Amino acid sequence: MYTVFLSYAQLQENLSVLVKNGLIEQYQKELKEGKKNKENQRSYYYRITDKGRRFLQIYRDLNEMIMIA
Repeated sequence: MYTVFLSYAQLQENLSVLVKNGLIEQYQKELKEGKKNKENQRSYYYRITDKGRRFLQIYRDLNEMIMIA
């Protein structure tokens, strides 16, 4: 988020579009109990899908073709 200068709202919108189109998937990971908080906390993580990998490969191939021309 900070590296690409996106606000939290912009990041959430971009992640939502990527998930909706099946390029990434969201999953939860339970964290161990903290010292202050007795309840288990959940964090959301994202990982690329096979469709997302194919998209990136096609994008790279097209970009390479454009650079050569």
